[in-house]
Amino acid sequence: MSIRTIIVDDEELARRGLEIRLQDAQDIEIVAQCANGRQALAAISEHAPDLMFLDIQMPGLSGLDVLASVPQESMPMVVFVTAFDRFAIDAFEARALDYLLKPVDEERLARALERVRGQWHQRQALAQREQLMALLADLTGKGEIEAMADLFAHATVHFPEQPPIHANAAAVARAYRDFLHIYPDGTPRTRHVMANLIIEPDGPGRARSTSCVMVFQQTAGFPLQPIIGGDYEDRLQKIDGRWRFIERRIRNDQVGNLSAHGRYRFDGSVDAPVED
Repeated sequence: MSIRTIIVDDEELARRGLEIRLQDAQDIEIVAQCANGRQALAAISEHAPDLMFLDIQMPGLSGLDVLASVPQESMPMVVFVTAFDRFAIDAFEARALDYLLKPVDEERLARALERVRGQWHQRQALAQREQLMALLADLTGKGEIEAMADLFAHATVHFPEQPPIHANAAAVARAYRDFLHIYPDGTPRTRHVMANLIIEPDGPGRARSTSCVMVFQQTAGFPLQPIIGGDYEDRLQKIDGRWRFIERRIRNDQVGNLSAHGRYRFDGSVDAPVED
């Protein structure tokens, strides 16, 4: 994968010079060049770049004005490129990844690109882990139990009030099927909503995550309501190029009416069943 990049500078020669210097960086793909701040904002919206080389002092919107106008969720990595070193403190306060003075020195650019690559790989890994968590919530809500359980093929899973299951996707699927009430449409008629997801590195190729979860349910005879609130504590590892769960701890500290959801409560008692 390439690092999608835009160059923003009001001087055409400066843009062209940086473009030439970046030609040897095979992983850098220049998707747009912009002569002012407004063009930069349009390019960010259109191309969703990973990286922006940004001049600070430009007519109209300055580089700092551009950053102030970009939503946080759309913010690319930023390397400032400017002729004025007096902006260095402002640049780092704006959370720029690096700061280059014109004329750009080859060795200094190479060091900046190493920083960019390191940050880019971290972002890619974080995005993949977030996608894994979202996929799990989606599969669980849809009742795709085998596909969901396969995500735990390498994991130790700690269910409430149950002995842990070690690296056994079939056993995880069986545990869910033994518990869940599956309706004629093949789903448990639930929606799992995650919040406060925190993912942190835990060594090379490993990560830890915590998240809050709320499970909502609605059936013909059961009005929409939250039925479970709790937390997930996960450990993840990159296995054969894919992020996989290696441990999950499920803590359901808020439990409502499970009569339309499970065959029993987590403490072993049974609610009166609700009609489909």
